Amino acid sequence: MDDLDLNDFDKATPETTGHFTNELYDSLPGILQDGTNVLSGNDKEVFLVGSLTALSSVLPNFQTTYDGQAVESNLYTFLYGNYGSGKGALRYARNLVSPVHKYLRETETIPEESDQQPQKLLLFIPANSSKSGVIELLERTKGKGLIFETEADTLTDILRQDYGNFSDILRSAYHHETISLYRRLNKEYVDMDKPKLSVLLSGTPKQLRKLIPTIENGLFSRFSYFGLESELSFKNVFDTSKGDLNKHFYDIGDRLLELYKYLDSLSEPLVFELQGHQKAEFLSYFQELKRSLIETYGDTMAGSVNRFGMQFIRVAMILTALRNFETGEFNTLNYCNDLDFGNAKQIIEVFTWHTLNIYDSMAAKSLEDLPDNKQAFYKALSFEFTTSQAVNVGEEYELSESTVKRFIDNRQLFENVKHGHYRKTK
Repeated sequence: MDDLDLNDFDKATPETTGHFTNELYDSLPGILQDGTNVLSGNDKEVFLVGSLTALSSVLPNFQTTYDGQAVESNLYTFLYGNYGSGKGALRYARNLVSPVHKYLRETETIPEESDQQPQKLLLFIPANSSKSGVIELLERTKGKGLIFETEADTLTDILRQDYGNFSDILRSAYHHETISLYRRLNKEYVDMDKPKLSVLLSGTPKQLRKLIPTIENGLFSRFSYFGLESELSFKNVFDTSKGDLNKHFYDIGDRLLELYKYLDSLSEPLVFELQGHQKAEFLSYFQELKRSLIETYGDTMAGSVNRFGMQFIRVAMILTALRNFETGEFNTLNYCNDLDFGNAKQIIEVFTWHTLNIYDSMAAKSLEDLPDNKQAFYKALSFEFTTSQAVNVGEEYELSESTVKRFIDNRQLFENVKHGHYRKTK
């Protein structure tokens, strides 16, 4: 299959645009608003996506029970775009949590073996680490950390090496499952209980494909995705009206550090929970989403839908922690308010939109790879057709307008002759 290309991904549709609304930005907790208010365009979206994942790594002792398991807010996110699309704004998300990293680096922990030197703590875990190195770093910080890598090839290359292939760690850590390692050199067996790792990667569509080559790869459903289109306008690089942005975001990070210190000092975790009516809406929403996506894509989407639910809860946890911190309303039990519940839903809808774009581009190499209804839909289309004609045919096979538009932008099966006009290739 050809490398992923942004032109293969779904365009905006009336149902969803794959972008965050102004209403969402205006109703975010203060720490996030203070960041998004000084940015625009792709930079604004990149910061929001990146900061959610970065923040998910610095909220210790804030947990909920999900599917019978204690869960914290850790997210895995891949932000993809062609060169020059604005991924560089992730540095602001890094600045947001850098004060926590600096604080940890100024703290030492004494290993159990008295003959070893004190070790520095850290938040950022280098992606170009060996498997044993990742586990050693996580051990220092009680299983907590953030892999933050703006060139996804760095992680991809290390995962291809026998000594560095810690993809099993990534898969296990997503659900806080125990990680085990036997060190032959020292005949040491390591068991790390309930690791809490966050992962924020960015790269080109090609780099995404190298890291996660197929939808069957266990990492595919664990990541949230956000794709960037290149901006046509040239940014005014001489604009000084917002001051030193790096300092601005680091200052926000100093406030975040206070939240981290408070949560980290707790002897017992604070609990997050949805309200009763929110639980009912959550279950209804994901039941319908799962039914719809399995009917459209087949059983291979089941795992992703299940993890969309986990991502929803984790985003809601992040928004609630920030909100309660700024209002001073932290309690032993913290309920999600309706505003943050709605915002979490919109954020997950955007992530879902981008995930389906990637899924379509990866999954359908041939007609035989398609579910029965899509095979029938493909055969029913004329050799050449317009977007509106495809939408009309799609109605006969119970395919929504957004699904049809996403499907016909698959360059494995269709050629885009000109705007709004397509030709089948099979």
